[in-house]
Amino acid sequence: MIIASTLRIKACLLTKKLTYDVRWLGLSIGTITATVKTKETINGKSVVVLEATAKSKSIVSVIHKVNSRFVTYMDVQGLYPLRLEVYRNDSDRQKAAVLEFDQVHHKVHEKNFSGGQERVVDVPARVQDIMSLCYYFRLAPLGIGDKKDYAVFHNDSSRHFCCGLPPKP
Repeated sequence: MIIASTLRIKACLLTKKLTYDVRWLGLSIGTITATVKTKETINGKSVVVLEATAKSKSIVSVIHKVNSRFVTYMDVQGLYPLRLEVYRNDSDRQKAAVLEFDQVHHKVHEKNFSGGQERVVDVPARVQDIMSLCYYFRLAPLGIGDKKDYAVFHNDSSRHFCCGLPPKP
């Protein structure tokens, strides 16, 4: 396991924006944008704000509209999420929710504004969400052939992901 204190968030990994063209059968059907914003403070802790948006092109939106945004607040010291905001707006699924990660007691507190439900889920220690995992993985000192296991909270449950760099052929 990688110990958080051995990793540092470098200035070059802040304020980055990547935009991806989503294609289906060779046609551009939408975009996904991932942004790393500057440091902020949430609940008295310094965080990096990670944001991802997904949008379908207008011609595709007639069949299946996508206009979603996900925002993660990642603790700079612990390198794990403290909060995830979900604003999913797809043709067949809408969700507005806030997930608060209690990394001390290993719980995720979810408040779903779309349906008005609240719940608490047990999670493993140092659990990540998908966006914080991607950012954390970029900081990890991995070499060719190295692999690391991560606990990830995604789609209402905890899962284990194994990430790594493939060995040279």
